[in-house]
Amino acid sequence: MAIYFNEKFRQLRKTRDLTQEQVAGVFNVSPQTVSRWETGVNLPDIEMLPPLAAFFKVTVDDLLGVDLAHKQAKARQFRDAIHEKYRENQFDEAIALARKAVAELPNDYSLLSLLALALQRKANDAPKEEREKLVREIILIHKRIVAECPDSPGDCTKANSLQQLAWAYNLIGEKQTAMEYAKGLPFYSSEVMRWIILEGEEKLAKTVENISIFASLILEHIAFLEECENAPPPIDEALALCKRIAENFNAIRANTLRTEILQC
Repeated sequence: MAIYFNEKFRQLRKTRDLTQEQVAGVFNVSPQTVSRWETGVNLPDIEMLPPLAAFFKVTVDDLLGVDLAHKQAKARQFRDAIHEKYRENQFDEAIALARKAVAELPNDYSLLSLLALALQRKANDAPKEEREKLVREIILIHKRIVAECPDSPGDCTKANSLQQLAWAYNLIGEKQTAMEYAKGLPFYSSEVMRWIILEGEEKLAKTVENISIFASLILEHIAFLEECENAPPPIDEALALCKRIAENFNAIRANTLRTEILQC
């Protein structure tokens, strides 16, 4: 119960764009007390729960997670049903079901992500005007997730939303904004997304740079595997794949050199 309260309380505070100090001032407690509520060290006194719930416009049950198990089960049912629509390529039905799920469970960020994904699938094949409208909605969804979703170890929901924001802004031609989101991604994801966004000579330069980065990473992995006494069986397949990559790269380079010579 305490674990759920601290996450819920922190989420509600951030949704209202309030600092811990501001909340402390409203309820006449110290900022350290609010911090302990959010880290799960302490719970508020029971008489403070009704005013806290009223302030954030939720019920005490919502604040304490009394109905949490039921909501989690309901969310699983929605996720399974939405995934089934995906498998059947019924994207309009998936969108409708995801909207219903979000309406019933507005603070479930996995369901919000599924709604954005369903909209994305539809946007891929939509006419330009409809596609931009769908992408704008996708942007709003992922911005909300980034702003509200608590950082949890192993939870990639927020990181995925940052990547999807870069993708969405790039799709509608707002490349500078797309690049800003791409720069905020983890290193390798950032390098790939920046390559997707760039065009012309900048994309060509980034292509060469990324080949160098990822080739170095592959070589480091190969060196590590070669030193391992108990390397897994797929090592031969991995080495063969790297060899094919190198051969293809050398073939491309040879063709480029021939072209350069012929142009001289």
